[in-house]
Amino acid sequence: MRVFRIGRRQLLGAVCALALATPALAEDELVNQINEAVKLYKQGQFSEAASELDLAAQQIRMKQGDQLKNIFPEALTGWKAEAAEASAAGAAMMGGGITSSRRYVKEARGEDGSPEVHIDLIKDSPVIASLVMLIQNPAYMGAAGGKSIKVGTYRGMLQQEGGEQNLQLVVANKVLLSVKGQSGASEADVMAYAKKINFSLLEKLCAQ
Repeated sequence: MRVFRIGRRQLLGAVCALALATPALAEDELVNQINEAVKLYKQGQFSEAASELDLAAQQIRMKQGDQLKNIFPEALTGWKAEAAEASAAGAAMMGGGITSSRRYVKEARGEDGSPEVHIDLIKDSPVIASLVMLIQNPAYMGAAGGKSIKVGTYRGMLQQEGGEQNLQLVVANKVLLSVKGQSGASEADVMAYAKKINFSLLEKLCAQ
């Protein structure tokens, strides 16, 4: 029981510090959520306070997801881009994490339809650590039919199967990037989009 009380105090202390560190957001819904959690905690309503903190944490992850949308490139010439999407999951769902994605479709149709490129990313998920070892393991690459490939300063794995291309990169050990080419999209298409990703912004967001 003693350990539980200390843990709650530490958690609320960190949250209060966050609120005090952002006075410009005094009227922000997120700050109000945190303040409500503090109020409930002081009243001894620990379960309700924890629920409010969970909601606040979810909102913070969604804000991060919205920021990640800015790393996606615009459509290349002859392509159309759909709006970027983002979502966030708590620790109870597959360990948690933030996901964001964007889909690009080539205007000219080929034999297999309109070529597509999908860029997907996962941030702050515990599954990334294990994927880093797999992607950077030459033995695994060979067994998976992949080859080592470099985009900027990042080395990843490119797999080709059934006419589809799948490039996977890990950035700052925090983000898994996947650039997939489908419906006739070529390796050149996948690499062209991969090289246009805003890695400098992504690295900055990873440091936050």
